Amino acid sequence: MNTMSQEYKHVTASKGDIGVAYVMADLIKKGADVLTPMSQVSPYDLGIFFLDSFYRVQVKYRSVDSSGAITVKVRRLRSSPRLRSKRYSYGTNDEFDVLAIYCPEISSVAYIMRDDMNEKGCITLRIHPPKNNQKANINVFLEKTELPEKIKRGL
Repeated sequence: MNTMSQEYKHVTASKGDIGVAYVMADLIKKGADVLTPMSQVSPYDLGIFFLDSFYRVQVKYRSVDSSGAITVKVRRLRSSPRLRSKRYSYGTNDEFDVLAIYCPEISSVAYIMRDDMNEKGCITLRIHPPKNNQKANINVFLEKTELPEKIKRGL
C-alpha cells in the first residue's frame, strides 16, 4: 500500500504545531523577536518582543466552516489531580495578550488583541462574505493580518 498518495490527516496536536510554526514565521517576518516557553503547560504558546515591549501570544489553528467563517472560543483545560477531574474554563483571561489564528485554507494568520474579544472569549472572523450581505459588525480575517496598532506602537 502506497501511503504517499493518501491525503495526510493532521491530528489535533500536529495542527497546533503547524499553527505555531506559521505564526512564528509570520511574526519574525514582521520584525518580532519570538520566544517559546520551556513548558507545554504554559498558558500561552509564544512570547514576542516588539519595540521593547513583551506580549504573550496564544495560537489557534482553525479551518473555515461551512458559512465561510472561523470561530474561536478561548478555553483552558484545568485539571485537578486531587479531584481527578478535568474541565475547560471559557472566556478571556489575563494569561495572554494576543490571539493569533492560523487559517490553513488561505495560509494566513490573523492577530486579535485579547481586549478586542467578547467577554466569553469568542470571536468570529469572516473569510468569505456572508450570504445575507451583512456589512455591520463583521470582522474580516484579511483585515487582521497585520499586528494590532497597540503592538505596532509598543503600548
